[in-house]
Amino acid sequence: MKKKTVIITLVCFLAVAATVFLAISVTGKRGVTARKIKNDDDIFKAVTSGEEASSEKPNIVLIVVDTLRADHVSSDGYFRDTTPRIDNFAKTAYRFTNLVSASSWTVPSHMSMFTGLYPGVHKIDEAETIRRLDGNITTLAELLKKNGYRTAGFITNPLLIIGFGFARGFDFYDNFTLGLAGEFNLFADQTEEAGVCLSSRTSPIINKATLNWLKTNHDKKFFLFVHYYDPHYYYLPQPPYDTLFDPGYKGKVDGRDITGLKPGIPKRDLEHIVALYDGEIRYTDEYIGALLRELDSLGLKEKTLFIITSDHGDEFF
Repeated sequence: MKKKTVIITLVCFLAVAATVFLAISVTGKRGVTARKIKNDDDIFKAVTSGEEASSEKPNIVLIVVDTLRADHVSSDGYFRDTTPRIDNFAKTAYRFTNLVSASSWTVPSHMSMFTGLYPGVHKIDEAETIRRLDGNITTLAELLKKNGYRTAGFITNPLLIIGFGFARGFDFYDNFTLGLAGEFNLFADQTEEAGVCLSSRTSPIINKATLNWLKTNHDKKFFLFVHYYDPHYYYLPQPPYDTLFDPGYKGKVDGRDITGLKPGIPKRDLEHIVALYDGEIRYTDEYIGALLRELDSLGLKEKTLFIITSDHGDEFF
C-alpha cells in the first residue's frame, strides 16, 4: 500500500472578517494540479481520493505567519511576487477559499486554532481582561500528546505566552529564546517604553531554534508549532526587502507610526506602507522556504502533514 501524505497550506486574510486561503498537497501523487476547495464535499473528496491513506500517523507541522493577508499571497493572485517559496509549495496543493479567521487579533484567533472553539466560547478574547484558558477545555497539543506525539512550539509573538494556556499539552514551548537572543540583533528599533518592539527580525532565530529541536526529535512522531512574526507591524524590513517593492519612494513615511495613521493619508504614502508590509512578507517567505527544505533534508517530507496559516491580516483602510 502506498503511503499518502497530505500537506496543507492555509493562509488567512482578515480585515474584519474575510475569506481564508488553504492548500493541501498530496506528495504521494507527483505533479498533482493545484485545486481550490470551497465546501465540505470538496474537502472530503480531497482527502479521500487516490491511494488509500496510510494508517501510520503523520508528523504534523503547523506554521503560523502573524498578520499575513491571503490577498497578498502571490499564488492567490497578488500582483507582487511576495511569496515564491509558499507559491512553490502550493503548486501541488489544495487551496481552501471559503474559510474565515476567528478574530482580528492574535490571542483569540490562535486560541480558536488550538481549541476548535469560537472566541466567545473559549473566552480568551478581551484585550483588557485576558485570563487563563478554562482547564476543562482540551487543546490540540493536549489531544496529540495523549495520542503519542512529541509536542513542541516555537513562538515569536509575546502575546502567545504560557500564562494564557497556549503551552498546555506541549512538551517544550519556547517563548523565551527571542528574549534571550539580544546578540542576534533581532530588533531593529524600540520605543521609549521598554520592551515594546517596533520592528522584529525574528525569522532567523525561530528557524535556528526549531531546527535545533528537530535534530534530536525528528525520528519521533511529533507535532511542531512554528510562529513567524515579521509581517506584523511596525514595517521596517531589512535590506533589500525595505526597497524591494517601492524603490522610488521619496516621502517621509517609514512604517513605524502606522498606529497613528488616519483615513485620508496621502495615497502615495499608504502605497509605500503596503510595500513595506509586502517586503516583510517576502523576508518571512524566505525563511519558511528554508525551514521546509531542512525538513525535507531530514527525510520528513513524505511522512508529515504541513499546515501554513495566518491568524489575521491588516486592514490598510
